[in-house]
Amino acid sequence: MKTYAVALVSIALGAAGQFLLKLGADQLKDLATVPAALTRMFTTPGILAGLVCFGSSFVLWVLVLRSMPLSTAYPLVSLSYVVVTALSVAFLHETLTALKLGGLLLIVTGVILIGLGSA
Repeated sequence: MKTYAVALVSIALGAAGQFLLKLGADQLKDLATVPAALTRMFTTPGILAGLVCFGSSFVLWVLVLRSMPLSTAYPLVSLSYVVVTALSVAFLHETLTALKLGGLLLIVTGVILIGLGSA
């Protein structure tokens, strides 16, 4: 059970990383040249924070893979879609359509079924 908790923290950090990268990327829209964009990319707090989240997620994920079969662990990563969608709706005011909600429910159902099949 501890491995599942570490996996969920890793997944949450990966999703937070995606969200932070989006916030940082939104600050780069006014840049016309590649050098200017690259410079700002590596000095924008949101992007840097996103990279820290991804790095932390990576370290935890390696720990998960040491003790969980890949065929069980990897489907858990799809839960990040649920977290990213929730963050996007709550903080970026993106729309949650019935089709998106249905897709998210299918993802969660699939993860549960895979988990039950691995038990």
